[in-house]
Amino acid sequence: MRYTAKDIEILILTYNRSNFLKQTIESILVQSVQGFRLCVFDNYSSDGTVSMLEKSFLKKAEVFKSVETMPSLFNFERAVKAANRKWTIVFHDDDIMHPDYIASILKTINSYPNLALLGSTQFGTRKIKPIWKKNSFEVNYFYSAKDFAKALYSGSGFCFPTAVYKTEILKKTPLNFALYNKWFDRPLLLDISEQGDVAVFKKPFIKYRIHPNQDSKFGVCSMTEYIFNLNKKYYSILGSKLFSKYGLTFVFNCYAAFKCSGLIRHGQYNDLLLNLIPGKVLFWGKVSYPFFLIRKYIRKGRTFLARKCFNIK
Repeated sequence: MRYTAKDIEILILTYNRSNFLKQTIESILVQSVQGFRLCVFDNYSSDGTVSMLEKSFLKKAEVFKSVETMPSLFNFERAVKAANRKWTIVFHDDDIMHPDYIASILKTINSYPNLALLGSTQFGTRKIKPIWKKNSFEVNYFYSAKDFAKALYSGSGFCFPTAVYKTEILKKTPLNFALYNKWFDRPLLLDISEQGDVAVFKKPFIKYRIHPNQDSKFGVCSMTEYIFNLNKKYYSILGSKLFSKYGLTFVFNCYAAFKCSGLIRHGQYNDLLLNLIPGKVLFWGKVSYPFFLIRKYIRKGRTFLARKCFNIK
């Protein structure tokens, strides 16, 4: 079957971000391909979000209201239950979408019939209306969940709100909020990758806004259990065999994942890591950590150059 824009829906989750939400919706409404379903799921905002939606986008977006403010993960679950098209995007209320994203999605899902998941990288911006350049349709394609897990654990870019899910697969995949809390996104992507192929655009189709109230801006030291569970999930897929490309990826990144999360600084890593992986593997993780830092700063340098090329501030 050949998909059209009518087979795609964009479900925006929002709470008290009416100023960002308006710009987000505007970036979606100027897509070069039209005909998709657009819905906004408001989590009982108190900043006039619903009034703004009814005034500015009454006939352009369906609005789902909540009778009380619930945990943000509830809003995600509510949106998934309401999805009824072939492909679903669960979008953030403070991100900006490239005007050719839907067109790029259609070209890709019609070219790869076994896809279960599609997404792209991202750029951060403080601009209200960032300038876009025309993107290519090139993708990195993953035929196995192991290869996709290896790419994610190595830090390859996959921006969660860009995810385009095959709806029937998304609906039957557990969300596992209790195990991973805020970090449920990676396990969800990994579980879906076990049910079909994955494609990731090589160029960014989303710009996330950098602002003081971003969801990501809170401490992680109280989240020890969830961070541990996330790394355990990667371990269950990749293993820790030093002479396997998958196990080597886990060993190389696991120690760094705990180090960068702040758990090592707070002395919480010893028992967790030793329960997760054997001591000799942990040893090689520590040995390889300087190489992880070198790669990290090389990537930061590339990002800096890319920002200069794209003139992003």
